[in-house]
Amino acid sequence: MPRRSGSLFLFSVRRAVAVVVAAGLALYTVEGLLGVDRIQRWRLPSGFDRRTRLEVLADLRQKGVAAIPHPSSHGYLRDRGDGTFVSQFASEGREFLPLGGVRGRTAVVCNENGQYLIVQPDRYGFNNPPSVWEMPSVAVAAVGDSFTYGICVDPAESYIGRIRKAHPATINLGITSNGPLFELATLKEYLPALKPRLVLWFFFENDIEDIEFERRDALLMRYVREASFTQNLRDRQADIDRLVTQFLADRETKARQQLADDARFTRRTRDFLEATRLRALIRDTRQYMFGEPDAKGLPENDWRLFDEILGEADRTVRSWGGRIHFVYLPTLRRFGVPVGVRLTMLPKDYMDALHTRVLDVARRHGFPITDLTATFMNHPNARRDLFSPIFHYTAEGYRLVADAVLADMPPETTGSVTRSHDDTR
Repeated sequence: MPRRSGSLFLFSVRRAVAVVVAAGLALYTVEGLLGVDRIQRWRLPSGFDRRTRLEVLADLRQKGVAAIPHPSSHGYLRDRGDGTFVSQFASEGREFLPLGGVRGRTAVVCNENGQYLIVQPDRYGFNNPPSVWEMPSVAVAAVGDSFTYGICVDPAESYIGRIRKAHPATINLGITSNGPLFELATLKEYLPALKPRLVLWFFFENDIEDIEFERRDALLMRYVREASFTQNLRDRQADIDRLVTQFLADRETKARQQLADDARFTRRTRDFLEATRLRALIRDTRQYMFGEPDAKGLPENDWRLFDEILGEADRTVRSWGGRIHFVYLPTLRRFGVPVGVRLTMLPKDYMDALHTRVLDVARRHGFPITDLTATFMNHPNARRDLFSPIFHYTAEGYRLVADAVLADMPPETTGSVTRSHDDTR
């Protein structure tokens, strides 16, 4: 009996789905056996240092360098199991949340442009020359995430490195994975003693979504709700060094054990059959088929909290006579996708709405704005020239950011900011 057209259509759809799922299963099996990291490295351009970070750490230690992995701030939080988070660390029986890293200890950071970034952090675990804390005064300070930290280029090629060349009294408080609450906390812990006249607040296009994660930690929320709250972190670096070093060592041990387990075919086969892995496969297959983005409308309470965070940051900086300068950084996913990640480009209407609303909040607080969106969008090949194959900026991308910020900064950072590179005014 011949199928009706509707039935034929449904049959064709089911067959197409089956083919895609089968292909996904095959690809997933290969990734399970060989490791996603290895698949990703195969897809990088020739000339890349294809060692993993664990391999780099081992090589450095063989040379007598007591290197550690570079930490990220979100890794300092753990899920309580009830939808809230708490710090991985405690001191004197109370929650203790570091905001920097381990001082002076060689850290292996990342490799996105061919060679690994290996840094010697300053006395508080940030990416600065050690001499920066010896300056009689600091004119410019920057808060932000991994882009502000300077991943993954030579420090002199990062936008903070380039700004420091023009304004030597510049300090960098960026840390990998920071969102607005971590940035506010860092500002309130480390800058009141320095009283910089200009604070550069670098906003990356995924930062607003970080609020959903960060707001679940009660200690972080105290920084926005309690004007005088502090953990006195500048005086507790010895505790930070001890706790974070042990935390990183434990995580590295687990990572190496996981590699050993993953090498066992029976373990990988068992993992593949677990329901959680099957759910992940279905989700990934749906993305392959329909290009489903990870963009979503954010709740109004997240936007209100973002407004509160910027307001508290503004109040804090104005208390010593300083000003905040807001810098808007575009994401790779306006232009393409990272290597080895099953993601699509984010929809233009979503990105445009996010861009408009973020800048509206920044303007409401009267911040001068440097907006890099049009600069990147007007570049003839932003994906190739301004972004690494993985995610972050190339040296050229960092240069464009630095040039735009420097053009908007006053000749003397002790004065007020009078210019604004705001493309949407």
